[in-house]
Amino acid sequence: MSVSISVLVPVYKVEPYLRRCIDSVLEQDFQDWELILVDDGSPDNCPAICDEYAERDKRIRVIHKPNGGLVSARLAGFQNARGTYLVFLDSDDWLLPGALSVLHTAIEKGYDMVRACNRRVLENGSYTIERGRFHSGKLAGNQCYMEKTIRADLSTYLWGAIYKKELFTEEIFKSILHISIGEDWMTNIGAGRRVEKALCIDDVVYCYFINSQSMMQEKVCSYAYAMHVKRILEQMTAHSSEEIKELVKYNRVAAMIKCFFVPELKFDWQIYKDVLNVVRREKEGNEIKHWIDSKFLLLIRRPLLYYIYSRLYCLAFRFLKLKGKRRKVI
Repeated sequence: MSVSISVLVPVYKVEPYLRRCIDSVLEQDFQDWELILVDDGSPDNCPAICDEYAERDKRIRVIHKPNGGLVSARLAGFQNARGTYLVFLDSDDWLLPGALSVLHTAIEKGYDMVRACNRRVLENGSYTIERGRFHSGKLAGNQCYMEKTIRADLSTYLWGAIYKKELFTEEIFKSILHISIGEDWMTNIGAGRRVEKALCIDDVVYCYFINSQSMMQEKVCSYAYAMHVKRILEQMTAHSSEEIKELVKYNRVAAMIKCFFVPELKFDWQIYKDVLNVVRREKEGNEIKHWIDSKFLLLIRRPLLYYIYSRLYCLAFRFLKLKGKRRKVI
């Protein structure tokens, strides 16, 4: 039996927050939904909580699977979704009252996707409103949507939005199964190839919980990871315009430059030479300036000075910002 909205929730080690998440869906005034809880092999009491709620409400379905990561959980939810539209919800976050009504009303006006705004909520309950650089207005055409997505002018998260299910394919999720940083952004790029009409609204519909225990706070990208992302993005945009392909290129060069300033990584001279060849070309060099903080470009044309500068930056960052802590390199 089909429904209007499938709400997809990956679940893993979020026992203190899961009930709040599920209750926020149950309390929506819009009722034509199904909630798919994907237990990604969670070792705590989350599987039992999911089953408890499923017994109470027939609109809630539970998928129990071995741990495979966030993307694999979303894939499982997508494969089982019966909704015309998809709403992604992280299990330590929650929807504000009326969120589904606002999103559904907007997308029913003929859009492929509608994005709203969110609250960034701290553990003490205080919050700020987060809006993308482009957060209000219409986007016409695939080219425009893809440009703003790659540039991150649109919010990069999957959550806080509603999508036509037909924008997604299993292949999109499968291509990024081993991506654990930037997976939302990349999924949006994959789905964005089919978006022709999008809308951003200023309504605040979602609460994003800043969880200090989140593993996202413990990870940094390696050069190899950045290159892996580059290869996937090139495949995703292989049939896109040359302008889109160039944006992907500039994004990845900026990602490599940022790696020079990660304390956990060694300075890679070969990658530096490759980056320098791009930066030295007038057009590319000017474009890169729009993708990265100017402090990361300081002295970049002077190899020895740039090396010393980046090493001093890493040393200061490690002891002043990280307090000597070492993060996981992926």
